[in-house]
Amino acid sequence: MIPLEIPPALLALPPLAVAAGVDLYLTLLLIGAAPTLGLWELPLPGALGDLDSPAVLITVGLFYLAELAAERFPPSALVWNAFHAIIRPVSGALLGLLLLDGEPLALVVSGAILSGLLASMAHGIRSGWAVLRWLGAGPSPPTRLLSLAEDVAVIGLVSLTLDAPAWALGLTVVVLAVVTPFTRSLLRAFEHAIRLIGGRVFVT
Repeated sequence: MIPLEIPPALLALPPLAVAAGVDLYLTLLLIGAAPTLGLWELPLPGALGDLDSPAVLITVGLFYLAELAAERFPPSALVWNAFHAIIRPVSGALLGLLLLDGEPLALVVSGAILSGLLASMAHGIRSGWAVLRWLGAGPSPPTRLLSLAEDVAVIGLVSLTLDAPAWALGLTVVVLAVVTPFTRSLLRAFEHAIRLIGGRVFVT
């Protein structure tokens, strides 16, 4: 029996999708800058190398700074994350298309759908946890510290994915298994916050 060899791009898809759901612009910035900075010597899988365009890197960098500014305060962070409830899954799907470029069409389509779903779920979990943290009566860590922790986690996950996609996939599966019991409540908190924003906008 011939062993089934899984394409490295397919192994890298879930970790990169989750990273994009947590911090889309930092993920794209790291992928695009990796070859230029010498962090990754081999060609990036699929068409991810297209992200190294200076125009793309500048645009993504500006959006990353805009996200940092927006998430300093709960109201602006909530509005930003509400808009990205649409942007994240679409961007995750596009990232999957780039990653699986050159693979069979059925694999590309299914991979793009999976990537979009994972990015959407990661964004919803992260945003729902932020909503519960804002509404909590007890003290919470400073926003900048939490943002730094997220950035470090994304940098580590993306770096591991580019270097050892199988290990990154295993780590992603473990993390998703740990947060699964809390997923429903976090997603419902984020959904409730979006409904409140929508109601306020329509009333206005």
